[in-house]
Amino acid sequence: GQRLASGSGDETVKIWDAASGRCLQTIDVSARIGRISFDQTDHRYLLTDIGRIQMAIAIAESSIKPDNLERHGYSLGQDSSWITCNGQNVLWLPSEARPGCFAVQGQMISIGCASGRVLVIGFSRDV
Repeated sequence: GQRLASGSGDETVKIWDAASGRCLQTIDVSARIGRISFDQTDHRYLLTDIGRIQMAIAIAESSIKPDNLERHGYSLGQDSSWITCNGQNVLWLPSEARPGCFAVQGQMISIGCASGRVLVIGFSRDV
């Protein structure tokens, strides 16, 4: 493609013009992103390990603040104490079940705990 997306330790996602290397958009997601890709079905969204993130409709040089951020699907909350769906808390995680790492695939969340345990939680529908 013509664009690249990157996640950063500063808790932002950046959209880049692949030809010029110019940053087109910065999205403050208030979380570290480990996985990121463009949604092949709806190009207005990024698919990440914290859920689906809507980009600005017109890609222009811009910055999006957290109050404009729209999260879709299942993910973990900022402090990793809740599983969220569409940005809303749906399942509280006790401290021993909180992730050292995690992955989201649709309605399934896999959590690697500090104890070495791996939890796989599946939801039957979106809220």
